Amino acid sequence: MSGLRGLTPQRFTLVSTGELPEHLLPDIASTLTHLGWVRRTEERTQYADLNVLHYRGYTPTLIAPHGDSERLLTELRSGLTALSVACSYLSGKYTEFVPTRAVFDMDATVIAEESLDQLATHCGHGPACAAITERAMAGELDFAAALRERVALLAGTPVAACREIGRQLTVRRGAIEVMGALQAHGCDVVIASGGFHQIITPVVAKLPVDQVVANTFAVSGEHLTGAVD
Repeated sequence: MSGLRGLTPQRFTLVSTGELPEHLLPDIASTLTHLGWVRRTEERTQYADLNVLHYRGYTPTLIAPHGDSERLLTELRSGLTALSVACSYLSGKYTEFVPTRAVFDMDATVIAEESLDQLATHCGHGPACAAITERAMAGELDFAAALRERVALLAGTPVAACREIGRQLTVRRGAIEVMGALQAHGCDVVIASGGFHQIITPVVAKLPVDQVVANTFAVSGEHLTGAVD
């Protein structure tokens, strides 16, 4: 694909757990043509419950990008996101890139909640935990110091409370399907979380993942000590 002289390969991909927005597809194609795409093709595939549409094409390498390119692509992404359709844009050699490992954040990404905040609220320390977070956001604490202070609030919390919160965490719509599709194509799926194993283990059990990297609470008996192990 990249061997055509004078042409740069392009790819714009839509992914949806529901039906693709068929009424918008002609407008998307028209926009790509407006951006200078030539030899454009469309390829539909389905992975588990995911509907995928790849637009492929080329732009002349020696012609400067259309002045509205970034604005038009941003508007496309925004409109599709509002319809719960994920999209990606790749250019040049990256159009044929096949990842071997995909790394996902956990809190407020794969799951809807911030797991440590949920545990702090459950234990009656929600406002104090939020105040520490605000200090960190204001630059008064670095990440490690803020984490230690928040964990210290939880000294004496039963480990069972961590598991209880973990069972209540909400997996975002589409996360399981995306991870499963990646695995089906030979890609290792990794969770890299600033959260804690004792909280997220119950929800991780629902996910098709190959590895989980997270913090661990220090424990004495069946209670948290208030330190990071």
